[in-house]
Amino acid sequence: MNNVEDLRKLLLSYDLTSVELVESRENENAYHAFVIVQYDNFGNRIPSDSTIRRVRKQLDSLELDVDLVIVDPDWDNLNRILKTRVLREFSKYIEYVHLRQEYRKVIANVRISKDIDTEISRSISDLVRQFLILTGHESNDIIIDTIDDFPSLTTILANLRTIAPCFIEHLEDRLRTSKFAVPSTKWLNRRLDELRRKGFVLRNSNGEFFLTFEGLNSLGTRKDSSSPDVRRALAMARKESII
Repeated sequence: MNNVEDLRKLLLSYDLTSVELVESRENENAYHAFVIVQYDNFGNRIPSDSTIRRVRKQLDSLELDVDLVIVDPDWDNLNRILKTRVLREFSKYIEYVHLRQEYRKVIANVRISKDIDTEISRSISDLVRQFLILTGHESNDIIIDTIDDFPSLTTILANLRTIAPCFIEHLEDRLRTSKFAVPSTKWLNRRLDELRRKGFVLRNSNGEFFLTFEGLNSLGTRKDSSSPDVRRALAMARKESII
């Protein structure tokens, strides 16, 4: 295969409706081919699984080093595919990758596992940005946010104490205002579930979270009934049905 354009034409000849090629940073003469999935009026995926299998066999028979990446516009799939792409090439530098939407912005949170030089950091940002552009997001709607400060369970508990009872969205806003990185509401909900299993947090029938006595004690609060924290926990227990 002489060049990228020839390879793109070959792939399109295999009934792939939308293909974008990216040269691999790992191997020479190797490519990632991003195939954007579409759906017809009957809900059938285009290209179909059988088409993808056929294309992969044909590429293998031609001894072409092409990594076929199927990109479904569904947000969870985008997250999974981006994580696979980035960790495949930069696994020794990265612990965590997650996409989230904030208003009209797309924010890619990348957690760095060790100090990296500027060139590697730029390569990571370029790869994420290129992926998002290929999947239909304009570059001016993308923020590459390199972070290394996720809140611990104790930090989440301490912040919850100051505003409880509260909904998870309010806790998420408070943590971000305090300069902590919260990848998504789902991520925070999993952390709250851990605290619930420890017996430190409860959720009332309205979906609001607050600390139990065990949770308050773990943060070093006074244990007598004159403590503001204890009075609030007692009032919540009397007022609400707990789930």
